[in-house]
Amino acid sequence: MEAILRNTYLTFQYYPYILERISLPHFGVRSNFLIINALKLWRKERSVIKKIILFVFLILSATGCQNRPEAEPAPKPLEDFYQADWDKMDRIEIRNGATGELKTFKEKELLRKWIDEARSIKITPDPSQEKRKGFRYSANLYEGDQLKFAFTDSQIGNVYILPSEQLHNQLKSLFES
Repeated sequence: MEAILRNTYLTFQYYPYILERISLPHFGVRSNFLIINALKLWRKERSVIKKIILFVFLILSATGCQNRPEAEPAPKPLEDFYQADWDKMDRIEIRNGATGELKTFKEKELLRKWIDEARSIKITPDPSQEKRKGFRYSANLYEGDQLKFAFTDSQIGNVYILPSEQLHNQLKSLFES
């Protein structure tokens, strides 16, 4: 029993120095703060039992403060991003992001068909929401001369979205028609 305690004591005696030299990128800032304070207490405490209790507290607090990944947002149809009446749209402008070329479509039958297909496409918001630049295609939908809804194949309003081949193909097919 004495040998076990002696080995445990030696392990706990040098553990803070080992922890200081290990970076813990998977722990959050809060847990790093707890670890630093626990290390300060560790050096002050002399009792083996207190060190064991402190060690257990340190491990439990560090595992409780881990950054957990957020759940990926559920996909929703394009029409959920614009709640007004889609049937009032009478003009669509599509811009090719690679060339900058802009095409305007005003034919009622073409617009109705395209809108009916496009509004049911499932869009998934990107969990990261980090700023980015560029797009392959963008669309501006107008009611009269007033812009009502605008989006790209990478962003809708201020929400970045995961790439959707279905949306890209829908924009591309209208642009090339």
